[in-house]
Amino acid sequence: SEFSDTRYSVRPRPSLAGAFLGKPSAYDITTIPPRSSQRFALSWNGDSGALGRAPAGEDLFRITASRSARLLGRRVYEVTDVSTAESIGTLTPIGSDWEVRDAAGQTAAQVVRFDVGPARARYVAKSGEREIWRFVWGQTGVTGASTEMQLEFLEDDDRLNRALAVALAAIIEGQARRVSRWGTG
Repeated sequence: SEFSDTRYSVRPRPSLAGAFLGKPSAYDITTIPPRSSQRFALSWNGDSGALGRAPAGEDLFRITASRSARLLGRRVYEVTDVSTAESIGTLTPIGSDWEVRDAAGQTAAQVVRFDVGPARARYVAKSGEREIWRFVWGQTGVTGASTEMQLEFLEDDDRLNRALAVALAAIIEGQARRVSRWGTG
């Protein structure tokens, strides 16, 4: 996998549009601690996004929100490997939680939000009874602009490409920020 380290920071890139709309259009993704060889970026353009190497590297994965497969008004996100044009899986919201399906369309993990409040949110992904990923969102400084989602890979699951967790980290970062700010999300 492109994401071979254990811990990553997923941080919204500051922008005027993001601050005004409350919805970032780009994220910087680095290892914890940061290493220059492991820098990535995720950018959104409407209903789709691209996850690739930074700075200005090639796109590795494409994220597409499916309009036809909406679940109770919420989008289902498909993540595709750019080099093969094949799906590596989907991310489906179920209330405040998420279902992760593998490339074959089988449910491989459940992501559950288990702690949320002002300036904090925590999620855990389980495959069966095993915790495989942990997501922790919160402030890293004194202002709301200094928030980030930290992603930790606890255990690998051969059915799941780590890019699914990185894409989901950016999606739920926005969800956590909305819940912290307005109490909904």
